[in-house]
Amino acid sequence: CVFGVGNPNADLMFVGEAPGEQEDLSGIPFVGRAGKLLDKMLFAVDIGNSNIKFGVFCGETLSFVSNLSTDVRATEDEYAFRIKSALTLHSVDINGIDGAIVSSVVPQITRIVANAIEFLFGVSALIVGPGVKSGIGIQCDMPSSVGADLICASVAADAFYGRPAIIV
Repeated sequence: CVFGVGNPNADLMFVGEAPGEQEDLSGIPFVGRAGKLLDKMLFAVDIGNSNIKFGVFCGETLSFVSNLSTDVRATEDEYAFRIKSALTLHSVDINGIDGAIVSSVVPQITRIVANAIEFLFGVSALIVGPGVKSGIGIQCDMPSSVGADLICASVAADAFYGRPAIIV
């Protein structure tokens, strides 16, 4: 039997199945193949009209957040360089990025940034927008007019606080 480790007052707790061989040998939970999923690194990007905010999640933990100025004239290579420079500044190994998600209200650079992400990390970014299954029903006359940032905020509010919620 492998007992858990960590803060007993944590907001989030992982309860696993019976320990596998690696857990039995080490005495530490979640070190086997299934436990590796908790260490996945997600590159998350929010493209706004003035700034591009991005960060890296290691499992459930946000490691850092950085900002770049939005530049509609910048090329894919320029964005790749700027993103890689910020990740290097924060000591993030780009080879560890397992996935990416992009929220954008600046359609003319969404694909450019997504291509830069694919170039850097070798993963295709999920682009939040109409048609993405978020689990949130958008009830308005033109659902396609709802910005990706509000969709992401709605999903986050639902996950953290439940329904009903008002997103402004």
